[in-house]
Amino acid sequence: MKKLLSGILVLPFLMGTQCIPGEIEVPYEQETPELTIDLASQVKAFEDGINNGSDTHNQAVLAALCATEASRNCSPPSLPASIPRQIPDPENTSQNIDVATWLEGVPGFDKLKNVNEAVVFSLGEEIGVEKPDQVKKVTIDAVTVQFSSNTLTYAVPPTDVYSGSGVSQADTEDADALLTDSRMSKFGTLAEIPAGDTQAHPMDLDASGKEAFAQSLGQLDVALLVHTAVAFPPSGSAPIPKPDGVGKVKAKIKAVFTISTDFGIF
Repeated sequence: MKKLLSGILVLPFLMGTQCIPGEIEVPYEQETPELTIDLASQVKAFEDGINNGSDTHNQAVLAALCATEASRNCSPPSLPASIPRQIPDPENTSQNIDVATWLEGVPGFDKLKNVNEAVVFSLGEEIGVEKPDQVKKVTIDAVTVQFSSNTLTYAVPPTDVYSGSGVSQADTEDADALLTDSRMSKFGTLAEIPAGDTQAHPMDLDASGKEAFAQSLGQLDVALLVHTAVAFPPSGSAPIPKPDGVGKVKAKIKAVFTISTDFGIF
């Protein structure tokens, strides 16, 4: 199902300001569709990959880790809430396993810690234009990001944000591939957001980033993609917290659209 745009629109005929003949400036403030960061599902997929795979040693290690939490149901085995740094090797108890090193060597580990999520949305109907040719210029004033809900047990590290156009809803289903797609350009960076945080945070946009994002918005059909990697497992000697939780996040965009009035709309 296509995710719909929600936000605050100032209609051109109410607030548009004539700047030069044939053009009108439209102040515009909107929220993007929600992006979901789901660490709980990513960890579950990692555990399922071990349990359903063919590596019996990895399966034995996961079962041994699960057994370190007395109250955990280990059918099937899963990572405990507090992951020990070392355990005896279940296939050679005279040796210990460094759990952080083991985790990083399991196939699928990158998909556990990497966050790539994307959405698409359309602007044309909301700003009262039908074709990108009617948009002469887009000026980005600010972009802020805020979680509407956040139960993530890990901080969201500094995050790269990309935009593009000509991207379908189906394309966003494989955000890993979309990250390297030539249609997408990095336009900003978001500073680290603490676990559980729901405050608004400004995005750092340089001049080239603003221009790249403005070009995407001007095409009316826009894709947004966020890319980061959770710091799991963290360094240190304390037990490793299991990644968990879900975060729902939106960006709020403040911009000015310069629209041509030569198309007979206004």
